[in-house]
Amino acid sequence: MTISIPESQQKSLRRITTFLIIAFFGLGSQHIKAQKQTTQHQDITKTKSSNDVIEYKGIVIDKATDEPMPGVEVIIKGTKIVIMTDIKGEFTIKSKRSNILIFKFIGYEIEEFKLKKKPKIMIKMDSIPTPGVVIITKGKDYDDE
Repeated sequence: MTISIPESQQKSLRRITTFLIIAFFGLGSQHIKAQKQTTQHQDITKTKSSNDVIEYKGIVIDKATDEPMPGVEVIIKGTKIVIMTDIKGEFTIKSKRSNILIFKFIGYEIEEFKLKKKPKIMIKMDSIPTPGVVIITKGKDYDDE
């Protein structure tokens, strides 16, 4: 039994078959090379340096009351990285061991802390004494009428 295929379809079938054979052999060899490069890259990244990023966790408390301080800005000095303490006065930040953290809160002295190996931090912030507040209003004096 013979099947006759029109000549226009025979050309299309030959092109598709040729393309599939080239794609199979061509892409197969590239895939193996890509896997070898990935393995070499993974071996290089396994080495550790002394400046690895460490996750630090801490708490900020008021020096006078020993109460946690929510909303304190924690800044990595020299960067634009800023986080805030949560409702319990706690924070988590990832940084290099050699960096300095700056702690800011309105009405309190700015504190700086140099990071070390120890991933736990406790900061006690001291309030700034403020003079009394004077409120000046502008209005009409009703006694003159």
